[in-house]
Amino acid sequence: MQQEYLRVKEILTSDDPQIIRMTAENFRITELPDQIAKYLAEKIVDKNNGVRDSISTTLILNKNPHIPEIVVPYISSPDAATRNLAGEILLAKGSEAVDAMLDYLPKGNDDDQKFIIDLLGLIGDKKATQPILEVLRKTEDDNVVLACIEALGNLKAEESVDDIIKVYSQNELFYPTVMEALGKIGGDKAVSFMLEKYEEVDELTRFSIVESLGDIGNQDAVDLLNDVIMEFNGPLAWAAFESLMKLRTNFNFDIKEGEHLIAITKEIFADGDVKYKIYAAQCYKAFRDNTVMQKAIENYGTDEKLDEKLENIFFQYSDKFFSEVVNYLDSLEDGFNKLLALIKNLIAGGKAESFFKLEEVEQSKFANFLASKLNHHDEETRLICMELLFFLVPDTALLFLDTMSDDPSPWNKLRLLEIIQNSREPKVVEIINKLAEDEDEMVKETANNILLTI
Repeated sequence: MQQEYLRVKEILTSDDPQIIRMTAENFRITELPDQIAKYLAEKIVDKNNGVRDSISTTLILNKNPHIPEIVVPYISSPDAATRNLAGEILLAKGSEAVDAMLDYLPKGNDDDQKFIIDLLGLIGDKKATQPILEVLRKTEDDNVVLACIEALGNLKAEESVDDIIKVYSQNELFYPTVMEALGKIGGDKAVSFMLEKYEEVDELTRFSIVESLGDIGNQDAVDLLNDVIMEFNGPLAWAAFESLMKLRTNFNFDIKEGEHLIAITKEIFADGDVKYKIYAAQCYKAFRDNTVMQKAIENYGTDEKLDEKLENIFFQYSDKFFSEVVNYLDSLEDGFNKLLALIKNLIAGGKAESFFKLEEVEQSKFANFLASKLNHHDEETRLICMELLFFLVPDTALLFLDTMSDDPSPWNKLRLLEIIQNSREPKVVEIINKLAEDEDEMVKETANNILLTI
């Protein structure tokens, strides 16, 4: 057996990266003997990226329970790539790697301890709580302290609140991380401390407090967040808005959607990050405001999650949506495909009445827009415009039958025939006769079949 191990070691010292990779891949399913696992782990320092990737994948997938303790010493490597790769393996192992990391924790220097504690916080196994607390109580390294605080927050370790509050006053650099951790942990003591310190801290720490309060069901938190929105604008107010929406969604707090929230909603849609815009799309009453609806329409198509939220709004306030989208579309030269598809879905969902409520001039403007895109380079755009014209403004659609019948896509022509097949208008019959001589066989056959019924 020892000779076989040595043979594997010899292969792994080959100058050919492909041979090393193939050898590593052969061990992904069969549980590795400890000795082979050690040989493989030695290769995570290899300079070849392909070798390191293959080795790490094997060590992650293999079921040998001793792999974490074999890998964990490599986090002490002076080479950042090796250290990070060892971290990736341990993180992928998850709870299986926690014991090995906890055993190594007292052996490492400050940098090693910080690295391990960061990983333990990401893994989230409660078993790590007491060992991390012990490090927090003993360490004199600020970076390790910050790692401990963040990890304890991720672990939602209620027993750590007193210790976290105790280190708060030791260094101003700890303030934001302490507040973020306390927010994740929650509880009356954590919330009271956050609210107590709010007025005396800098803006960065305030931001951490405001963001954290959204995860804590507390009326005092709601009151503070309302005050923030009334007094501030920009990112701090956006964060307060996000937290208020979380409190309403997760804890059923009553959030008054007054003018101040409408103003913040406008600001967020104009300048905020996507994550805030997603929450802004939950401030339903704000969409009664024309400007808010305009800004929401302008943001549609920029993010999938945001689109999903906005679609619900547009369905709910379809009258307001149509009154704003017509003018907006008319101002665009391109980038309107998703909006047209949305309008089609609204119509299919029973919201055509909202379009017919528009003034005649607005309906005409939209019809002209659709007609102007019948020669658009995108096949799907041409199709949607054709369908919407026939459904919303059929008289206008008939004026553009020649353009539609010249569409380069046979699928669009087939859809046109499907739409007009029951009409006996002279112009329609003329177009069907024209398509009965189309160069595409499917179009020709479909048109001729329709003529047989006329």
